[in-house]
Amino acid sequence: MYYRMALMVFTLRHLGTIPPEALTPELLLDELTAEDYDRLLDATIAVKKKRQRTKNAAPDSGSPSSPSDTTA
Repeated sequence: MYYRMALMVFTLRHLGTIPPEALTPELLLDELTAEDYDRLLDATIAVKKKRQRTKNAAPDSGSPSSPSDTTA
């Protein structure tokens, strides 16, 4: 559970308004309610899914084919 709170701290430091030095895994373990945790976890999962869809929709960046390949 501590590891999950540490990851949540990392995310919240980038997105939240709590001063970074005050935001610790211990703070979340002591103060975060189960409902709050579930909402943050749901938001994290939604962002991951959105990023995956964006990644899958991006054009393939493979090597471009050479025009000489068809004439060889």
